[in-house]
Amino acid sequence: MQEALLNDEEPYVTILIHVRTLIGHVKEVLHDLREMEAEELASAVVSTRNVFVSSRNELSEVLGWLPPLAENKLNKEDVEEFEEILRKYLQANDFIVRLELELIRLPYLEFETELDHRVEKARVLEELHIHKMTFNECNELLMDFE
Repeated sequence: MQEALLNDEEPYVTILIHVRTLIGHVKEVLHDLREMEAEELASAVVSTRNVFVSSRNELSEVLGWLPPLAENKLNKEDVEEFEEILRKYLQANDFIVRLELELIRLPYLEFETELDHRVEKARVLEELHIHKMTFNECNELLMDFE
């Protein structure tokens, strides 16, 4: 893929399509997990963990594609700006996935009191909101490269 980007007329667009496809796949898996019953969920979380790890590794690899673009094809400052935004975008996505998994598991965890359960859910939802805002802001900034 990295070689193909050097000949690509719109490498940023190609990278963003690849990244968004991977993120979309993870979102589909999370959606499927939300639809499962408790019995299915326990085994599904274990088997889908590989999907998340694989996706995270592939998304991290994308960042390695950028330095050759800066050296060979594109404006170095633009590539560095793109890389910084993309890093924040991927980091926010990683937090979102983790927090979504926490929300999925939360109803099945035991708490000493109902208040403890509500406090934990509120904490997760607040963190999720913050990371979704960051994700959306980065997504808007990435659109400038399309």
